[in-house]
Amino acid sequence: MKDEINKLLKLPADLLEVFWTSLKPAAIQKGDFFLTEGEYCRNIALVIKGALYSYYQKEENEIIEGFCFEGCFLADYPSFINKTPAQKNFRAIENAQLLLISDDKLEKLYQQDPRFE
Repeated sequence: MKDEINKLLKLPADLLEVFWTSLKPAAIQKGDFFLTEGEYCRNIALVIKGALYSYYQKEENEIIEGFCFEGCFLADYPSFINKTPAQKNFRAIENAQLLLISDDKLEKLYQQDPRFE
């Protein structure tokens, strides 16, 4: 998984290790939510195992926006960046193992070294 992250971030080994140690493990059971509409997205997740999908409600229908499998980063980015309520839901379609980084930890990484941005 570190190699996959490094393909995206292209950080030197020491900074990659700092990033890796900033992640917190979490588990989500099939059918449970990572995030629901109206909540504030406080974490970005990296899917280690399992799968989730994102959708929003339109009238009484679920409009599926996308799927996230192993190696995928997951968040409602407008909510995360702008600190506004999420406009979509993220739900596990199978048991999932995630690694999370909070907005606070990410901000500290940005301040520590601009390459984290």
